[in-house]
Amino acid sequence: MFIDKVISRFIICFLFFCLIIVKAEAANYNKLQQIISLQQQAIADYNAGGNFKIFESQVYNGITVKGNLDQAIRYFNKAYEIAPERLDFLYSIASLQVLSGQLDAAENTYRSIEEKAPADLAVLTFETGYALAWGESAEYTYYAQKLAQLNNPDVNKMQSAIKIAESSFSLKINRKLPVIPQNESGVAIVILGYALNPDGSMDKKLIERLKAGLSAAKTYPTAPIIISGGVAQGGVTEAYTMQKWLKINGISQNRIILEDKSIDTLTNAINTMQILQQKQLNRIILVSSANHIRRATAVFQEVSTINNLNIKVIDNIVSEDKEDLTGMAPNETEKALIVRDTLRAAGLWALPGMVR
Repeated sequence: MFIDKVISRFIICFLFFCLIIVKAEAANYNKLQQIISLQQQAIADYNAGGNFKIFESQVYNGITVKGNLDQAIRYFNKAYEIAPERLDFLYSIASLQVLSGQLDAAENTYRSIEEKAPADLAVLTFETGYALAWGESAEYTYYAQKLAQLNNPDVNKMQSAIKIAESSFSLKINRKLPVIPQNESGVAIVILGYALNPDGSMDKKLIERLKAGLSAAKTYPTAPIIISGGVAQGGVTEAYTMQKWLKINGISQNRIILEDKSIDTLTNAINTMQILQQKQLNRIILVSSANHIRRATAVFQEVSTINNLNIKVIDNIVSEDKEDLTGMAPNETEKALIVRDTLRAAGLWALPGMVR
């Protein structure tokens, strides 16, 4: 009888313990589902739901933002409240804050990450790069030293990326074509796309870029022309409409290389560099708007560097645009965007594990 009672109590205790485990697992599952749902909503808002024309007028007209960044930030904040151990959510928030021009908020978010992970390569790299962009010389020296002291094989790569970003801050922007010997081989003209109107027609900014590219094409008649832009509107991509315009304006189809997979400046660079490598081209005349060319040049240079490509020179020519203040030094927002995208090219994703 005594043994039966012991066994019965053991079974009851065991079942009670199992019930606790089941409830805990159910709670963890529900928590995970909540996090996944919030994460997916944040990514959806990052990718769509915004008005880039309004964004350009309010924040910075050198970058095309398609998403609702404030809403994406709110979803990531909710996800972080549920899972405060997930620093990737904080990194995502900080990245979106930089992209939306909320620079003070971004700085505070990176400080919060540093408190939790003081020896993390990513946070020290971002704090070094952004201190440089924001002109905080004491902070830059402090974080640059902390970064250099890390025992991490990727430190040199990150330091190199920051230097590439910094060099573009003082990039000479050209409205006149570079002087290149006519017999020099390996030269390519790269024209970067710009968001189409909803009906698939070209914005004035894109037409002006094409005009500058056409001038380069006429000056260097043997240089292939890479047109880069894959975002579609009205059933056509940027690259398709650019190709059509160039052909109407006298450029042979044989000279045009269509790159219609890119969705932003980083993928412009990655996809274009692959073409350059395949075609054994090693000098670029990069064509874009003045308020975009510094960031584009830095990203192209970083993609070339990190992939050990033999790109000798990246020249630039910018399109005519009365809104472009070519002669002015970049402001803090532009510098921050240059740092952000150059570090994306170096491997620090915009939304870690979600969006490069």
